[in-house]
Amino acid sequence: MFFTYLILFILASLILGEILVYFGICIQTPFQEPIILALSRFNKGNGPLIIVWLRILMFSILVLWVYSSIAILCSWRIFHGPINWRDRVALNLLILQASLMGFPLFAWMVLDKVHPVIMENISVIKIIKAEEIMLQERKLHMEVHRRVLQSEVAELTAKMKKLKMDYQMKANKARAAGAIVSELKNQFEEFRLKYDRLCDYNQTLRNQLQSISHEVQKIDNSNGWSNFENNGKCVDFENVTETATKCSEYLSSAAQSSSSPRHRRPIYQC
Repeated sequence: MFFTYLILFILASLILGEILVYFGICIQTPFQEPIILALSRFNKGNGPLIIVWLRILMFSILVLWVYSSIAILCSWRIFHGPINWRDRVALNLLILQASLMGFPLFAWMVLDKVHPVIMENISVIKIIKAEEIMLQERKLHMEVHRRVLQSEVAELTAKMKKLKMDYQMKANKARAAGAIVSELKNQFEEFRLKYDRLCDYNQTLRNQLQSISHEVQKIDNSNGWSNFENNGKCVDFENVTETATKCSEYLSSAAQSSSSPRHRRPIYQC
């Protein structure tokens, strides 16, 4: 009888232990990782062989108890005699022991199937936590990089504003220089026109002086003063005098209008 109660106590303790293991694995507790590590180590090396022998032994005991229970029931059905209370107690104990033995075997089989899934789940959770840590680090790095880029953008914006101001100043200077150049071009055109007029007038005077010099040479080549007078009458000295006077007046006005001495040229040059 003591042996029977000892077996019942062991089976109840085994069931309670399996229940605690299930709760420790399925619920997030501080004991979850140690329990999983213990199961993983137990499944390595000689652990699987020991588990197989234990299962065979427990299954053999279960078959023996089931067979004993069936034998008692069959004997009662065959002989149709009254069942002794001891046989009833023994039958109930055998059924209870078989039930308690079957539950740990079933729970153990389920645990073998659930353990890899739980291990994979834990590995996935660890990967997710590592990815979250890496994501936080990346966020911090990106925040620092964003601040650096913002400072660089601010510096470049300030430089761009400065360059725009410099461009405006240089553009204004260029416009002023363009206006000065256009004004100088206009002055140059005016001086060039005046210079052309003076050249034309100078050429006219040179032609008149050449004609006068030819007339003088003709007079010198003549034989007498009478011929000179007669030839002198043919020359219009009054017009020549007026022409020379106008030429001197025009040259004096042109000399006063010119800005520098390099614009003044001799009368006989063009």
